[in-house]
Amino acid sequence: MKGMGACLASVWSYRLARYALAGLFLIAGGVKLGDQAAFAATIKAFAILPREYVDMAALVIPLTEVAAAIGLLCDVKGSLAVITGLLLGFMGVLVYAISIGLDVDCGCYGPGDPEGELFHSLWTSLYRDLGMLALAVFIYFWRMAFSPSLLRLPVLFKKSSTAKENYSCAR
Repeated sequence: MKGMGACLASVWSYRLARYALAGLFLIAGGVKLGDQAAFAATIKAFAILPREYVDMAALVIPLTEVAAAIGLLCDVKGSLAVITGLLLGFMGVLVYAISIGLDVDCGCYGPGDPEGELFHSLWTSLYRDLGMLALAVFIYFWRMAFSPSLLRLPVLFKKSSTAKENYSCAR
């Protein structure tokens, strides 16, 4: 069991969790941006927003997903909070839809989502979101346990130590 603890404490497990969560949100947001009309139709099917806000939501939600995913890839402070907020919001909508008996595609990964076509179940989407929330919780706990300074100001870009003075995403 000591080996498992060392593995979870590794900076590589932290990075892998961050990259996986960011990648999932980057793909989801990108697919939705690619077909906003289909995503707007999915939002309408849930009947949780007034019609005049559906098109705006079909643009703002995927843009937020993509921006937060890029932020999480670069370890920008606040991006994990945005992703966690999105996940909690998505899970709330799914729980609501399940409770009223809706049987629609969640629209999580666009209109051609294989999960939506094969299972056509909001429960599957809820379980996937719970898995992503578990990744977010792991990232939060890793930061609390192993981050050298949680209170420092975020540094988006810093000079690398190479002679070319490249800039890279850094924490």
